Amino acid sequence: MPEWDGWCIPICPSWVIAPKTKTWVELVPIEAEKCFGFRVVDGGAGWNHAEEGTKQGPDVVCPPSLWEIFKRDGRHNNAQKSLPYSQLIENAGGLRRWEKRDFIPRSDDLLQERLYCIRWCKPDYEDDRGRIRRGELVYREPRIYDLDMETRVTKLLDGVFDEWQEAGWIPGWRIEPGYNTTQPMRERGWTHWNHLYNPRQLLMAGEYSRRITNCSPEMRAALTLAFGRVVEANARLTRWKPKDGGGIGGTVSVYYNQALNTMLNYASRSWKQLSYQAQPVHQAIATNRTNTVNPSLTPGRPFCPFSR
Repeated sequence: MPEWDGWCIPICPSWVIAPKTKTWVELVPIEAEKCFGFRVVDGGAGWNHAEEGTKQGPDVVCPPSLWEIFKRDGRHNNAQKSLPYSQLIENAGGLRRWEKRDFIPRSDDLLQERLYCIRWCKPDYEDDRGRIRRGELVYREPRIYDLDMETRVTKLLDGVFDEWQEAGWIPGWRIEPGYNTTQPMRERGWTHWNHLYNPRQLLMAGEYSRRITNCSPEMRAALTLAFGRVVEANARLTRWKPKDGGGIGGTVSVYYNQALNTMLNYASRSWKQLSYQAQPVHQAIATNRTNTVNPSLTPGRPFCPFSR
């Protein structure tokens, strides 16, 4: 950003990942490239300030480590510690409207995306008393292998994107303006429904969609219902909630309210972590009685299964 001598500032409301283990992300300045690396840390002196991200209220705040560099070089008197987010967007000439085939930001877009933390679970194990223990959760920053894998995923999607969009296995419709649907356009420049998913999410959802086309009509109908839950739990609008699970962190699906809320930081799930949505367990109670349900409509009122 020119407002901070051309440094690329990661914009995030909080760097807390999991309060139970005091896991957070430290910004590491890379002066030669005027950007930041990420380091996942447990505790330490910085934990007390981890909730103070670079996006605080309406403002974007200069990271403390960058501010120290400005102070070291005697440039802090001519720099601002914070600027309104809206002003930064305005100074850049506004947000570019994404085109139909876009699925990642272009290199000259103001808002970019970066992977900054990965979580996985080690296998369950048997302790010395023969008890099954749950595997440890591991959090760490992405490494070269992880970033190479993200590049590979993007290339894989690019190779099938046109075919899959034409076949309808991934969305290609334009977002029609409406009371809530203008929010992604206004806040991110997203104009089509596929923009609400990153490359890995589109590749996973597209493969699922492609495969269920070969199922029988009855099976396909059932799997399509489950598919709706899959894509609702794994999108660019999926929120990371650090206090979930007693403080280990978890994702909040898109429709936790009636808006399409864009996130400055969001969470993606692996396919294994989508098993609950892809293969939902339907609760049932055995009974020896036979009951008959006769649905009826209120005269003059259209039926809606979600109305109260």
